[in-house]
Amino acid sequence: MRREGSLSSAVALLCGVAALVFGVVRLSQALRSLRGNGPRAALNLKQRHEEVLAWFGGDSVYEALPTAVYPPGSMTLLAPLGWLDPGPATHVYATLTLLLCAGLAWWMRRSVRPDTSWVALTLALPLATLPLAEGIALGQLHLVSLVAAVAAVTVALGERSLARDLVAGALFAVALVKPSNTALFFWALLFLPGRIRPAAIAAALYGIATGVALAVRQESALQLLREWAFRAMEGARFGAGGGGYGSMHDLVAMLGLPRASVLATLLLLGGGGVVAWRSRRADPWLVLGVLGIAARLATYHRSYDDILILPAIAGALTLRGDLIALSVAGVAWLSLVTPAPPTLRVATWLALLVLLLRELWACPIADGEARASGG
Repeated sequence: MRREGSLSSAVALLCGVAALVFGVVRLSQALRSLRGNGPRAALNLKQRHEEVLAWFGGDSVYEALPTAVYPPGSMTLLAPLGWLDPGPATHVYATLTLLLCAGLAWWMRRSVRPDTSWVALTLALPLATLPLAEGIALGQLHLVSLVAAVAAVTVALGERSLARDLVAGALFAVALVKPSNTALFFWALLFLPGRIRPAAIAAALYGIATGVALAVRQESALQLLREWAFRAMEGARFGAGGGGYGSMHDLVAMLGLPRASVLATLLLLGGGGVVAWRSRRADPWLVLGVLGIAARLATYHRSYDDILILPAIAGALTLRGDLIALSVAGVAWLSLVTPAPPTLRVATWLALLVLLLRELWACPIADGEARASGG
């Protein structure tokens, strides 16, 4: 038995080291693509740079730039882009990406709490994924938004203090730079810490960012918000038919009900809130996993936003005794590492969602509160 245990530990360690090396190589290739000369090198980062310059320069944004789908508050959060030329901005983005990747790997290890032999594989879970690399090569904000959102909830779950709540609120305000990815995680910040202050600080800071962005423009606030809402909905409709997949927008379009896309998104937003409130004393990683899947399904996304499934994979891996959950998490991860068919990816997301919801619903609120109060 001891020999078998040693053998399995050795195999796990070798597989983990191999996956970690693969992840580092894939990450380095993505960074080379980001700083390359190809037509798609840092494409999204350049688009954000153009939008910020136009916004604070008084030029038309939502009417003139089809790619401008981010709300006014995000323009303020992205204002530092306007201080740099595209070249230096790309180098800053690359440096920030390395730090965020390290943070994401640490978070996966902290959430899963693996045995020593499985540490390397746990660290490799996010780094080896194809969506992470795809987004980095384009200069996407998928990584900063996810890491900031999860970090905000993690900080808020710690010891109660004003300093912690300020940090958590500031982190989540940053995460809202890409609200289509992180808005649903607000429910976790609102319900899981057991106090409203972190969520209130985040909302206030993002409100201030929105106010600053609107104040520098000559148009009325109502007009700008209308223009943004129209551009965002048009962008979602266009994207769902040209590269997006696996969202409620795609489903209602397939059913011939494109006008129902907003309603479908609102239903998922509300459902996420119900789950977070109902499970506010449960394992936070399970709640974050459900919200991550809901965020991926709620509105139009491209493949790089599939990293929103990572919290669900981490949550399933915490269910050590559930072989089905571990197997589904493994298949879901492999589908992110390889260019798997979209149908396979979506199927694994739905399976993970069912497993996590089953686990959360098996934990009654009263029992959870009793455990919390009992220390």
